[in-house]
Amino acid sequence: MTFKLGVSWPQYCQSNSHNPRNPGIATTNFEVTLFVASTAPDQVIAREETAMFKWTGNGESVARKRVLDMLPKTAIGIEIGVWKGDFSARILKSAQPKILHLVDPWLVSDAADKSSDAWYGTDKMSQSGMDDICTHVAKRFSSEILTGQVAIHRADSVTALGAMEPASVDYVYVDGDHAYESVVSDLAQAFRVTKANGLICCDDYLLGAWWKDGVVRAVHEMLVAERVTVEFKEETQIVLKKLGPKLAE
Repeated sequence: MTFKLGVSWPQYCQSNSHNPRNPGIATTNFEVTLFVASTAPDQVIAREETAMFKWTGNGESVARKRVLDMLPKTAIGIEIGVWKGDFSARILKSAQPKILHLVDPWLVSDAADKSSDAWYGTDKMSQSGMDDICTHVAKRFSSEILTGQVAIHRADSVTALGAMEPASVDYVYVDGDHAYESVVSDLAQAFRVTKANGLICCDDYLLGAWWKDGVVRAVHEMLVAERVTVEFKEETQIVLKKLGPKLAE
């Protein structure tokens, strides 16, 4: 089984002035490289294809907008990795969930591979700064929290999703710590709590950033190990559908 995977960012997309999430260049299209590989880990084939990385007028990835459109309406969802709540707000507006669980520990990391490059690395953020962001998110969604539409879980996915019933949510959007071990853990918890035919969505499905092949490898291992199928793949977004139990032969 082969399919298109992971995007390799051009160098100019890494700088602050050319970051594709910068609203100042919201309508710019970026050329990226798509690699083709098998589902087996570490088997990236050398063939490359170029494609355009497209952005909407409000700074949102076109592919990410399509993922939003795929989410079932008035359902129960989870976002792992909330940061300042910008995408949380887009989920609320687009999918109008019955309940949206926002999961994020809001902790800085001094790990060698994260401290200088990750948004939550100690070179870029202090713990007090993360505490302020968490407080900001709680205030931002205070009305939705009061009505029960939003629930904030300041914890990692093992703690937050581990307390939820199996097969109890309709979709999970995974955008937390991108290190391989963390993505494996997030996906395992997402698979456990997602209903049959529910969606497990991953952001930053790409190669070459500080997390290297962490997200891609974790996703591929899930494709091999679990009953999931690729429902959507475009740019840095991938959506998996959790299949129902295998029928007895």
